[in-house]
Amino acid sequence: MSFRHKRLFLGQASNYKARDVLRHTFAFGTKKCSDALRYELAKRYTTLESLVHLMSNGRSALAAGLKLTVPAGSEVIINAFTCYAVLQAVEYADCKPVYADIDEKTLSFTVETLKEAIKKHPNAKAIILQNTLGIPMDIKAIESFAKKHDLVIIEDLAHSTGIKYADGREIGSVGAVAALSFGKGKSLDSITGGALVINDRKLKMLKPINARPRLADTLRARWYPVLASIGRCLSRVHLQKYWYGPLIKIHFIERAVDARLDLKRRPAHWQAKMIVKQLKAIPEAGAKPIRVHKFVKNRATLIEKLDKKGYNFREIWYDKPVSPVRYYNKLNFPEKEFPVATEVSEKIINIPTYYKKEELAPALKMIERYESKEMDEEKIKNNKKYEAPNFPQSKAWAKVNAAIGHKVISHKFDDGGYMVMIIKDAKRGRFMEIPCGPVIDWHDAKKVSEAIAKIKETAKENHCGFVRLRPQLLDTPENLEIMKKTGAKLAPWYLAAEHTVIIDLAPSEEQLLANMRRQTRYEVRRADKLGIKVEKSNSEKIFKEFHAIQVETAKRQHFIPPDYKTLLAEKEAFGDKAQIYVAKTAEGKPIAYGLILVDGDEGEYYEAASTELNRKLPGAYALLWRVIRDLKKAGVKRFNLWGIAPPDQPNHKFAGVTTFKKGFGGDVVSYIPAHDLVINRLKYAPDYVIEKIRKKKRHV
Repeated sequence: MSFRHKRLFLGQASNYKARDVLRHTFAFGTKKCSDALRYELAKRYTTLESLVHLMSNGRSALAAGLKLTVPAGSEVIINAFTCYAVLQAVEYADCKPVYADIDEKTLSFTVETLKEAIKKHPNAKAIILQNTLGIPMDIKAIESFAKKHDLVIIEDLAHSTGIKYADGREIGSVGAVAALSFGKGKSLDSITGGALVINDRKLKMLKPINARPRLADTLRARWYPVLASIGRCLSRVHLQKYWYGPLIKIHFIERAVDARLDLKRRPAHWQAKMIVKQLKAIPEAGAKPIRVHKFVKNRATLIEKLDKKGYNFREIWYDKPVSPVRYYNKLNFPEKEFPVATEVSEKIINIPTYYKKEELAPALKMIERYESKEMDEEKIKNNKKYEAPNFPQSKAWAKVNAAIGHKVISHKFDDGGYMVMIIKDAKRGRFMEIPCGPVIDWHDAKKVSEAIAKIKETAKENHCGFVRLRPQLLDTPENLEIMKKTGAKLAPWYLAAEHTVIIDLAPSEEQLLANMRRQTRYEVRRADKLGIKVEKSNSEKIFKEFHAIQVETAKRQHFIPPDYKTLLAEKEAFGDKAQIYVAKTAEGKPIAYGLILVDGDEGEYYEAASTELNRKLPGAYALLWRVIRDLKKAGVKRFNLWGIAPPDQPNHKFAGVTTFKKGFGGDVVSYIPAHDLVINRLKYAPDYVIEKIRKKKRHV
């Protein structure tokens, strides 16, 4: 049997230090220990001891709570980002789970997503508050919504025991009932066990649960910390799979989500004793979230690299909207209806708690290179924030391309959509480009179909081998699926700054400066102290000077600069919206140049060049800070720094400039990659192969 790539880590007893392992393994308890735990829970949640029931696990407690609070057959709203155990509990209570999408900051549903859920399921009777990873939800807003729609609140404390809501109330004290889990890696951890706390004293009383746990379950719980400690040691030399695999096969280790629901059994008395100690250790100020999470791109690649460095980051809460994958594949989960939960599940990674801070430092540096910043600032909820077309779909850009000899075809759709199609003749044949377009409603299948049909028709009429397009859509699974349905395939080469940094110019100059990295802010101020001045001009003379310096820069940095004819075409087409900024020393020697284009609400840092002085002097920093202030004064809303390296490619040729650009504090934005519509396979094939080779050779 092969155990490769399976999630064999099962919490790794991550809350257990050496002394905790010994205490747990050799613990002894009596009925007084279980009574003490009921007392501590009743005191914490201000209820009666008779209303606290110790249970075999968290999902059993959740199922029992549902049976008490809602009638059989009820719909229960749950997180669309959760564990399969929650679905098990709802279904065991003879209820139907229905999903609400989440907010990427809290990883839980919000009032806004609950409104969508209640529209589809107006007869829902309850909501389960998960407070994912111990991140508190907006309880006041949730309470108000629940009261308005007559929904019973049930709190799931698997991740959040001891954590407080923003209004100071402890999670678990608000709902009609609260379900606690004492499972592996939870906020209270005795490997197995759980509890049901009944806060609503009007509810029907539960009979006392006194049946002792099965002997096999007790043995597994007692010895798991020892076995996991050995597994953690073996993971450093990549041998853990040979340890965990056989133990799972003989059922001496049980995957957490495979545990049985059992409403008649309690945890062992000695386990209750362990939980009492953990409860008493929670500080008065409240506990902290049990996991720290990050959003990354190419998670599988990152995890493989972390593996090679001896780190185990494979245990992810949750790597599917409903985890684990072996159950998820049977659910037919409607991913398109819950795009945020789907997006988050593909990019989230958890930082394990069993590494020391100094041990984690190299891993955190690796993760930083993969971090996906577009999860920030409500990019998913507000998916249109950066969907405004860039200048490659403008009339000015059409003029530029016509002036340098390309055939340009513009097309308007009846609903106001449009596209600028540029036909280019290369040595390998003719093809068409549609950078940052077409500009249409990509979520309207009919409009997309109409646009693709028009593109293909135009390409065939002009004898193009293929069409390369890169719409202004954020790089999300939903948008990639839209492109896939058009029949387009991923292009071997990029088109129009697929990854970039965009600075919102709405904040004050003081705030814009404060948003920069400390080093960037230092260089901006150093430039001022050194007397570096920045000038701007639109004259033909400065364009000629800029071209000469760019040719020199290209030789040093190994890229192909635009020819002078193209620069003059840009000057002519954009008029005074094309300006060249020059940073100079106090003596007037040029340091850095930047060609800035403005189209509508957006400014573009489109081309750059520098002299040897830029290696020693912060000319480029001074230049961009001047541009930012000028654009803001002119009423331009955002500044696009136009092109950085992809997050998962630290050796990309743009890696150096990426660090520079990101230092100015904007949003890192990734659009979907360029796609090709193949018109003639014979003409396209050599192009594809050549560009693949060229991309690898040039590190782009």
